[in-house]
Amino acid sequence: MKNNCVFVLVCSLFYGVIQAQVSIPALRQQAATAHTDSSRSRLFYELGRHYGEQNLDSAFYFLNQSLTLAQQGKDLYATARAMYGLGFSYLYYQQDENLAMQWLKKAVGVAQNNKDYVYLAKGYQLLGVIAMHQGIGNPHDFFEEAVTYAQKSKDWRTIMDTYEVISNVYQNREKYGEAAQFILKAMDVCKEHDIDSWLSSGLDYCDMLEKQNKRAEARSFAKMLYAYKDKLKQTKGYFVYMNDLGRLETKLEKYTQAEAVFEKVLAYEKQKSKVDTFHLYFIFRNLKDLYAEQKAFEKAFRVGNELTEIRLWLAQKRQTRDSQLQMTQLKSAYDLEKKEREITLLAQQKREQQMGLIAAVVVAVLLISFVVVLQRNNQRIERQKTELTALNTTKDKLFAILSHDLRSPVAGLKNYLMLTDWGVLTQTEFADSTKNLTVQLNNVHTMLDNVLNWSLSQMRGIRPKRENVEVASIIEDEIELLLPMAQTKNIQIVNEISANVQIMVDRNHAAVIFRNLLQNALKFTHSGGKIRLSYSKEKDMHQFVIEDTGVGMSEERLQNLFQLNKTTSQMGTAREQGTGVGLVLVKELVGANQGTLSVVSELNQGTIFTLEFRH
Repeated sequence: MKNNCVFVLVCSLFYGVIQAQVSIPALRQQAATAHTDSSRSRLFYELGRHYGEQNLDSAFYFLNQSLTLAQQGKDLYATARAMYGLGFSYLYYQQDENLAMQWLKKAVGVAQNNKDYVYLAKGYQLLGVIAMHQGIGNPHDFFEEAVTYAQKSKDWRTIMDTYEVISNVYQNREKYGEAAQFILKAMDVCKEHDIDSWLSSGLDYCDMLEKQNKRAEARSFAKMLYAYKDKLKQTKGYFVYMNDLGRLETKLEKYTQAEAVFEKVLAYEKQKSKVDTFHLYFIFRNLKDLYAEQKAFEKAFRVGNELTEIRLWLAQKRQTRDSQLQMTQLKSAYDLEKKEREITLLAQQKREQQMGLIAAVVVAVLLISFVVVLQRNNQRIERQKTELTALNTTKDKLFAILSHDLRSPVAGLKNYLMLTDWGVLTQTEFADSTKNLTVQLNNVHTMLDNVLNWSLSQMRGIRPKRENVEVASIIEDEIELLLPMAQTKNIQIVNEISANVQIMVDRNHAAVIFRNLLQNALKFTHSGGKIRLSYSKEKDMHQFVIEDTGVGMSEERLQNLFQLNKTTSQMGTAREQGTGVGLVLVKELVGANQGTLSVVSELNQGTIFTLEFRH
């Protein structure tokens, strides 16, 4: 047969229609009572598929309904399924390959996004068929894609159908080598799942061998098929079972048995209240081939005439039905287009409303954000303004203190140098002045060092690099540095802190802290006094105590001790000068190293500074 590929596929769908004649009322009832869009979409697809040969208008109606429900529910699998059904119907029922190709491409695109290997395989099958018909592109590329996706689907029926479609296409082009390769693959796949389909494919393979004049090989293959005839389960219905059985008997040249089978199924069909003309067509065609094999030309001629009449009746029926459907389809297409325009317009209006709402929300959020940022910026500016005002006031106080307290030691230093230059000092006076000069220079050095450290802390902030350090070694270094001052005032410094005490602190900061506290104690302790450093550990705290027997402080002075102003800068017991910035710096350094500083003092009872650092 010239159009064997189209014929075989339509026959395959026709066999499904045999069962559909009973199924359609049940499917319509199920669709009417279905509660979900996904169920209705599936049932509408089944109705569209079953209506294919009976009522093309109904087929397209139900397939379009299936597609609409699938798209509304965003069901990609059902969407690809409905698009494939439309493509198949346009290809084999409407014979419109352009529309078929459009729908199949859409089905493949949706299936690709959903990784739906079943409908990827089915879509590429039919795209390959269209490419073969129209001579556009390379059909083999489509068939290779179809096979790849069919195998990925791991669905035996999809794999079998793919092989059969490709085999039929090659057979129609008389490329029997390729056709045989794929039909045998289809048989291998379906044998363990559906013995009836396996035997039908085997009979098609025998037809292929006979077309190549390989009759002996075809007969041998038919004998192998015959061994399985008792295992058939009639899964495709009584007619298909009897038709295949008659074909098998014919290929084995059991003409009497074959004729009996065809006559039996013919009688079965004729006794129906509604004769199935397609069934009659197949029976008469097979009988004609059988009589031709027997050289019973008179019978073959009679059956051929009946076959011709059936063909003419089918053509007239199809032509009449097609002419009736044209106006119906045109009206349906117009109504569908009108609905689509309305839906598109509503969707556009909804999108515009949504975009307007989103824009309003975005503007509101931006305005609120702007107000919040502006308020925060104002707060930050006010805070910085307050800090800068305080810092400027502190700077003015600091320069006032420096201008007063540095003048005296610098003037004294100038006088000592002038007297030394004139040579008016005796040896004893020179030695005494040297000691005093050393003490004054130490004071000036510490004063300037403190001012420098405090200034840096205000400009860059204090950024400690904390590490485990041995405190005793730092304290010993600072005691050694301050020893000349202690010896001059005859003050005893007792360090009771053991060498194994370690704390987490910045080493340089620790040196500045202990140096200032020791120097402060030396400054306000009378000659012959004592300074004691001790250590204790309570729970998770390291505690250091610096206690002196000095002049002490009043309650008022204690309250202003860590504020930079003139009242905090006082002369020591030996009229030592100071800026008052030392204790301010100590307080900041202790806080930056996660420690605390406290002080207890009474007038003429000495002072106790307590440092605490966490583990």
